[in-house]
Order: sequence, then C-alpha cells, then structure tokens
Amino acid sequence: MTRSSDRSASEAADAIRRGDRRVLAQTITLLESKRPDQASRGQDVLEALVARTGNSIRIGITGPPGV
Repeated sequence: MTRSSDRSASEAADAIRRGDRRVLAQTITLLESKRPDQASRGQDVLEALVARTGNSIRIGITGPPGV
C-alpha cells in the first residue's frame, strides 16, 4: 500500500476515480487541514480531479464530525 504522502496528486486522483474510498477520505482530510503543506497537497488532488468532472457541481457539507 502506498502512503498518502508518497502518492502524487495524479495517482490520488486516479485512485479516487477508481472508487478508492480510503484515498478519498485522505484527500478530504488534507483539504480540511490547517497546515498549509497538507492543504496544498489536497488542493493539487482536487485540481487533478476537476479537469475531468464534465458538468458536475461541487457542494460543501458542514456540521460536526460524525453526524
């Protein structure tokens, strides 16, 4: 198994497209991170995904964790 820190943005995007929920969860965690380096990595994955989304839309979900 590849650690999330060893995976490129394009590899993570490909894994998410294949339905890898673990990589999706790791990417969400990166995007929510307050650490600039992690948030930037998450943004890189998001940008790699957006290029192939077609007519999809982005939504945001807020609230306490686990609800």
